[in-house]
Amino acid sequence: MTAEEALSTIKDPRVRQAMRLRGEDWTQAQIADYFEVSEKTVERMIANERARPKKRGIA
Repeated sequence: MTAEEALSTIKDPRVRQAMRLRGEDWTQAQIADYFEVSEKTVERMIANERARPKKRGIA
């Protein structure tokens, strides 16, 4: 599965964009500024999405 295919499975467009930006080496602080949210919010968005396949038994 390519990165774009994996990203296309993410339903929330903000989470999808955050994951894309993180893949482009943006820091959580930069992403937080981009979305005008806290760094903790970005941290949780990314952590929750990374945990989803494990919860489904895919990973």
